[in-house]
Amino acid sequence: MRKIAEHLSFFFIVITVYRVAFYIADALHVGFMGWPFSLGIAGGVYVSMYYTGFNETTQKAAKDAARMFLAVDLIFNEFELIRDLSASQLITPNSNFLGIGPVWLRYGMQITALLFGAIPTLGVAYLGRLQASVDEAWKGKLTAWQRITKAVAGLFQNVTGVIAVRIEVAALRLLPDAPPQSTNLTTVDGQVTEKKWGELSAEDIAYISANGRKAIQRQLGVSNGTAGNWKSRIKKGDRPWQSIKELPKIG
Repeated sequence: MRKIAEHLSFFFIVITVYRVAFYIADALHVGFMGWPFSLGIAGGVYVSMYYTGFNETTQKAAKDAARMFLAVDLIFNEFELIRDLSASQLITPNSNFLGIGPVWLRYGMQITALLFGAIPTLGVAYLGRLQASVDEAWKGKLTAWQRITKAVAGLFQNVTGVIAVRIEVAALRLLPDAPPQSTNLTTVDGQVTEKKWGELSAEDIAYISANGRKAIQRQLGVSNGTAGNWKSRIKKGDRPWQSIKELPKIG
């Protein structure tokens, strides 16, 4: 439903484009040039009205453009109908409907014909304005489909993050100056003490990436906040040692 106004406007655009293009080709004898002209006019109506719904920077220019495009589109649409209806017999001379004679019936039909000519142009214009308001209302909000894709992307990112860390651990083990690999807890007199960021080994980093906060607290003797901060830093690519790219080449 977020883009329903935009989709509905396409139906009206098709009508007005066909009528204006046919009028230019047949009545004005300009040929195929009527099609790009009519597309430009109909598109101009929608776009200019769309931008009237934004800030003051675009509103004035958009309103000026909308007046011009609306006037041109209406004139061409109406004259296409007038050209056809003026040469045709709308009703017979003895027509009557609920006591209404042929003269007034003819006037009524001509008025509805003018409305039929105007509504597609006005529909494109007002639906463009409506779509701008809808887009403004939805600004910064996620649709249901966007929430699903974001969740899937987040899950994929977590999985690939753990894989990347484990690959980095394996690569560091091949380097002669890689940090010591140990998952032993830091203890003093048999008591677990809090590890510092700079003391983490490659295996500690892999453990933090693959486990939740409570498991990290138990394993490394840190607070819940520290465990969360470490997970966040590791997810961003931070490490307590030089990255593989910065380490000196072997040999």
